[in-house]
Amino acid sequence: MLTPAELQNKIYNTNYDYRDNAMNEFMRDIQENYEQLYAKCVDFNSRIEQLNSSLQYYKGIENTLQNALFLAEKVSEEKLDEATQKAEKIESEALSKADDIIAGARNQLEDIKKKISDLQSEYEKYMNQYKSLVQGQLDLLETEPFTLAEAVRQNSPEAFSDESKKNMTF
Repeated sequence: MLTPAELQNKIYNTNYDYRDNAMNEFMRDIQENYEQLYAKCVDFNSRIEQLNSSLQYYKGIENTLQNALFLAEKVSEEKLDEATQKAEKIESEALSKADDIIAGARNQLEDIKKKISDLQSEYEKYMNQYKSLVQGQLDLLETEPFTLAEAVRQNSPEAFSDESKKNMTF
């Protein structure tokens, strides 16, 4: 691209001999417009470089953020997997402990049932013994009263031994 100075040199270095003011003024307008356009072009190029630099900076930030997001997703997946495995382990341990507690409770229940059965058997045994004792007492009460004089009359004195006679007191 021609610089404004190069354009001015070309205009004034021509070998044309013209003295037309309109042509000089036209060439001056072209030079001024070209200077403005050239300045804008330089400014735009500078601005483009600045924007490209900013764009590269933001692309770097974007890349960093994408990497950070990727790592965050990876870490969150790992933590989720770890938490899932830990939860499954806790659940498994809890189920195992629950099974152990249930088995222990069933064993205790069987022991209690056995003790209840043993106690019921003992109760029935003592009830039968008590009924037998009470029945014996009732039978004794229902017999005719017994007196020693009757026993002596019914039995001859020979029936008593010497030892039993010594122990008898009237």
